[in-house]
Amino acid sequence: MTTLGPTHGLAAAPISPLRRAGLVWLALAAIILLALHETTASIVGVWSNSATYGHGFLIVPIVGYLVWRRWPLLTCLPVQPAASGLALMLGAGLVWLVGTLANVNLLQHFALVGLLQASVLAVFGWRITWAVAFPLAYLLLAVPFGDFAVAPLQTLTAEYTVPLVRMSGVPVYLENWRIQVPGGAFLVAEACAGARYLLACIALGLLVCDLLFTAWWKRVLFVALSIAVPIGANVLRAYGIIMLAYLSDFEIAVDVDHLIYGGIFLSLVTLILIALAVWLRDDGAMGLGQLVPTSKNADAGAPASASAWRGLSAVGVAGIAILVVLRAYAGWASSPPVAEARALDVPDRLGSWQRVDDAPVDWRGDFRGADQQAAWVYRDGARQVTLFVAYYAYDRPGAELVSSRNSLLGDPETSVQKRGQASDGIVAGLPAPQYLRLRGPMDREGRLVWSWYRVGAAVTGRPAVAKLETLKAKLLGTAVPSLAVAVATTATPAAEELLADFVSELDGLTRIQLTPTSDAPGAAAQAVLSGSD
Repeated sequence: MTTLGPTHGLAAAPISPLRRAGLVWLALAAIILLALHETTASIVGVWSNSATYGHGFLIVPIVGYLVWRRWPLLTCLPVQPAASGLALMLGAGLVWLVGTLANVNLLQHFALVGLLQASVLAVFGWRITWAVAFPLAYLLLAVPFGDFAVAPLQTLTAEYTVPLVRMSGVPVYLENWRIQVPGGAFLVAEACAGARYLLACIALGLLVCDLLFTAWWKRVLFVALSIAVPIGANVLRAYGIIMLAYLSDFEIAVDVDHLIYGGIFLSLVTLILIALAVWLRDDGAMGLGQLVPTSKNADAGAPASASAWRGLSAVGVAGIAILVVLRAYAGWASSPPVAEARALDVPDRLGSWQRVDDAPVDWRGDFRGADQQAAWVYRDGARQVTLFVAYYAYDRPGAELVSSRNSLLGDPETSVQKRGQASDGIVAGLPAPQYLRLRGPMDREGRLVWSWYRVGAAVTGRPAVAKLETLKAKLLGTAVPSLAVAVATTATPAAEELLADFVSELDGLTRIQLTPTSDAPGAAAQAVLSGSD
């Protein structure tokens, strides 16, 4: 009878280079996600809290499926780690560093995805990366990106809906994004702009192109349809809701009803789009047979050699070293600098404008984490302006001059009628301000708001420029005080002239002073100064 020793029985199967590289990449990807855990949590948080970007949870498993479909092809290609992938990782890491220091989540999110994409090239090499180029590109859809399209989509929806309503014989009046018909009015709000539906359709359209089409012209056609159809469908949805409400004397298609009816309509449009794709599909597209080589690479399935192990290990170590250096520099540049504590101070009088400390303030901004923020009322006869200022001793996480958390609405129930950048030269000596046209629930005329940023001595009306000025200070490790300045008045025909006259007295915003105080920066956060009650 033979006794089985340790050298007998089932031997462990050798690991192929592809599987070995896969293990190294999974470890490196996990380290990237952990090293940049704030950015990872930020992306997941946006997916969780925003209906517009909730589809992000589906992107990662879809990318995994698309790679799995290409597995027969990948097993026929050699693993050739590429130093250029490490260079791209460094580039993506620098973008992340800039985004972190400037507190720009979008840059951080793109950089995180870019690091994962570049790590594939570093570990597997160019041939395998090219084979999975589409899944890697598809991963970009996981980035919460597209807010820039909301305002143009609001304008497009409003301007194309009104002619359809008018052609139906209904009197209609358009003011910014507010559509007025007899019996009621509709606001094309951000949620009604169609950005959520457009992003979802683009993600669906790109996936369908990879799954069902091999002909390039079909892919181009279907991507174009995936952009045009949701935009047109949203206009038809808005038109249908207005007509239903008007014809029913506003008994239906209002409040929650318009969301339900609109959702049903857009779902039908999506089903029609998918049916069209199935009808146009190419034979053999689902099998990806056209991608698999007829002959297998001799080295692809061979056991990993010691030199291959060393090469993969070197790539992994180099990738980790890049992350360590970036984290260390980000920690140094983000450490709290020495900042002199200061307090806001504005003049009692600005030209013919007199500050009225006992006047009620019916509008003010809300800038989260500001070291101080306050609002004052100024009057010149019957004319009245509200001045709002938020002060930051230095920019830091949770206390950012430019942030989506900061608001100039003044009231949660206030709606934005229009936003944008004013024309240059509207105020002598100052760059063009950002403007908002607001309308509150009890506000018949609405309100016009102009705003600027002051970072050190630089003044701008553009958030991106303010971010760049803040970034320059952080890269040098210095503390630069910054201000958000906004002025508001009733949106009458003379509102722009009135605001321009008042702001000219601020002398390039230099009349807003920061006086030294004994308090530490941050101790007076959310302080409300005299005249803001």
